[in-house]
Amino acid sequence: ARLLGAVLEREGFSTVLVDRAAGAVRSALAAAPDVILLDISLPDGDGYALCAEMRGEPSLAGVPVLFLSSLVTLENRLRCFAVGGQDFIPKPFAPPELAARLRAQLAAKTQRDELAERAARTLQEDGARQSVTDMVVHDLKSPLGTIKIALTILQERLTVDDPALARMFNGAAASAALALTMVNDLLALREGPL
Repeated sequence: ARLLGAVLEREGFSTVLVDRAAGAVRSALAAAPDVILLDISLPDGDGYALCAEMRGEPSLAGVPVLFLSSLVTLENRLRCFAVGGQDFIPKPFAPPELAARLRAQLAAKTQRDELAERAARTLQEDGARQSVTDMVVHDLKSPLGTIKIALTILQERLTVDDPALARMFNGAAASAALALTMVNDLLALREGPL
């Protein structure tokens, strides 16, 4: 573990070294790593179980895990991916390749984090827009209802000799009724199932 730490630090990485399964999850939670390198064979456990345990922790679930092991059978490599690993690097490894794979995983994690942040911001903005839309639709209901009633009363009580003015009253009353129906439909859609 110390040799690996020295190699990584020479490549520009900051490291927290843990050489046992016991306490590894607690250490990872405390360190909040950007990436985890994990061996399959640990003195007090196995990397498969440790990876699965880390995947069960919400704050570690999205952290890339790269397995580094001399157990290079196809079965071992596939099992690493099955428990949540993103990559498998066979031992002995070439330090430049290890550094390149770590940087690739870090770049991918950064992109995923940025996308998740952008999606959360978009959802929040969409929620705010929807709230404003709901408020405007709700606030339009009362004035439209008043306009519709006023036009209906005017139509019933006034005698209009001018046909153009009569058409204008009828058009205004129909437009107010249509707008009120649309507002009511929008309110019903917001409150009911889609």
